[in-house]
Amino acid sequence: MKRLKMVYNALTGTIKLGDLPEKMENLDISGNQLTGSLDLDALPGAMRYVGLGDNKFTGEISLDHLPEGLRSLYISKNRLCGTVGFRSLPQTLDSLELATNSFEGSLDLTRLPASLETLHVFNNGFSGTVDISHIPPSLQRLIASTNKLTGTVRVPPGVNCSFNGNEDLTVEII
Repeated sequence: MKRLKMVYNALTGTIKLGDLPEKMENLDISGNQLTGSLDLDALPGAMRYVGLGDNKFTGEISLDHLPEGLRSLYISKNRLCGTVGFRSLPQTLDSLELATNSFEGSLDLTRLPASLETLHVFNNGFSGTVDISHIPPSLQRLIASTNKLTGTVRVPPGVNCSFNGNEDLTVEII
């Protein structure tokens, strides 16, 4: 099996990502009632698209050992927490959606993959200053609204981004 799509079916229970077939490329089980933790390090090496959003997954995650060919990771709208590292993402990744969880810590966007087009990190608890001077030219949409970001973020021309709802953040268009 290379593809599994079972979205919005009210599925319950847990999933062990390490038990998926090694040749699986696409997994979309978004919009269910799935619980438990997510060991993203255990994803099959052939995985290209992962949709785990809009469930009830809990705990911390690591983005440090994702499959090298992964293009899209959607884990928004869960109950995930902890800090998130963005420095070891696959160079093929074009969409990363982590919105509406309880992630915290700094938002280091200085080493994003050159292929990244979409980054959604809104409705979390990311804090501190954010530097977007090194975001890849491919990034078309950055939404970091409703976090706890502070300081001043300087937005280059042509970058589509939103930082609304960060009370102590000033946005300058340069």
